[in-house]
Amino acid sequence: MRILLDTNLLIGREDPNVLSPTLGRLLQLLNENAVTALIHPASLTELDGDGDPQRRSVILSKVRSYPVLDTPPAPTSEFLQQFGSTSAHDQVDARLAYAVLRNAVSFLITEDQGLIHRSNRVGLEKRVLSTDAALRYFQAYFGRAPPPLPAHLRDVPVHDLDIDDPIFSSLKADYPGFEAWFQKACQEGRRCVRVRLPEGGLAGILLYKEESEEPLLHLPANRRLKIATFKVSDQLSRQGVGELLLSFALSYCRRNDFEECYVTVFPHHPEVIDFLSPFGFKDIGPKPNSERVLHKRIAPINDHEELSPLDFFRQYYPRYREDSSVRKFLVPIKPPYHRQLFPEFDPTPGHQQTLDGSVPLTFAAGNAIRKAYLSNSATGKVRAGDILLFYRSEDERRVTRVGLVEETRVCQTPTEVIDFVGNRTVMPLDRLIEMCHRPVLALLFWAAGGLPDNYRGDLAAVGLTPPISIRELKEEDYRALCGK
Repeated sequence: MRILLDTNLLIGREDPNVLSPTLGRLLQLLNENAVTALIHPASLTELDGDGDPQRRSVILSKVRSYPVLDTPPAPTSEFLQQFGSTSAHDQVDARLAYAVLRNAVSFLITEDQGLIHRSNRVGLEKRVLSTDAALRYFQAYFGRAPPPLPAHLRDVPVHDLDIDDPIFSSLKADYPGFEAWFQKACQEGRRCVRVRLPEGGLAGILLYKEESEEPLLHLPANRRLKIATFKVSDQLSRQGVGELLLSFALSYCRRNDFEECYVTVFPHHPEVIDFLSPFGFKDIGPKPNSERVLHKRIAPINDHEELSPLDFFRQYYPRYREDSSVRKFLVPIKPPYHRQLFPEFDPTPGHQQTLDGSVPLTFAAGNAIRKAYLSNSATGKVRAGDILLFYRSEDERRVTRVGLVEETRVCQTPTEVIDFVGNRTVMPLDRLIEMCHRPVLALLFWAAGGLPDNYRGDLAAVGLTPPISIRELKEEDYRALCGK
């Protein structure tokens, strides 16, 4: 993205040597997010005519630190008439505004109220902004709301990683220029999430990058998140680390309103393609180096798309349908199981977590997106696509997490349960054997994070009693929990 600065911003009203605090914060924000600030050559010509030599010298010293817009378009006579240009200064303003109209830049920032007013005449009211308005816009645009992390997953700068760690071996083999690219990512201050092995070294890494201006194969430019590097140690292939890292990326997308996400994978890594496909990633074609582009939409293009609740969250996860056709169930869960199944809710290190950011090996289900809940509940109503609202009993006494049912099964023996849920349960074997004295309802579900910010987790606040076993929630009660 490129923006144009009107040089009047750099003329301090009280002290021409000092930038205003608001402009300083705006320029810092733009710089942190790789937005290029330019000066129009017409502004330089106007400054050269300033009769105050000292002021001209100070302003030009500030302006020369910015690149100049190359070959700006010349406004048409029709534009000049509509814009209302009469004086020589107006002619300069018209050139600045016309550069925006012709999309040579995305925005013009100015403190000239006359320029802002005339820009409104030509339909640029949302693209010619005061410093205050620009700061508010870009703070919202670049605002970041990172998802909550379990104690063993850390969001760190790329330079925190050791390029000589064994986890990078296959990446160096696949990409001849990987080490140079890695050093560039460090210098740019790029971010990543990582998990450590208990004995030291990296268990998994995910480097991510935000894009807004770049097209993607046949797709137009859009605001999307690129998973630039995604790698899990072979030692932990069955510990849910891949889902732990992917969950961060997809939750980051949803919390920060990214509509799309993608990753590139060489065809000789079919295990990565097979891993990502169930979560809605689709192969949309090859790059010139033969990598396949796996693309996922976070938000549907068509709000009226006809998909079942199950197919919807499989395609757009972590988004899910919650209209009245989708059933909702309250699910009680005791604190010890809650801590193991949803470690991101309570990041205080415990017996399944570690202070050094290494991955716990005891419960793979805590790391995974796809988890299992076991119950002796007699209900047979729960089905694929339903919403589960997990109520943490005893201490929190409120709804804390949301789950989306993938599949259900009634099992009679521990073997049947294990065959169905694998390592996606946190139930210890002795307790599982005890449960199987009666039929066990096994629910495979996808963890969808916590309740949205405007939702209530306190049942008592909406006149509901805590669940003793799985209980269907009336639609009006769910709406009350939603604050609607």
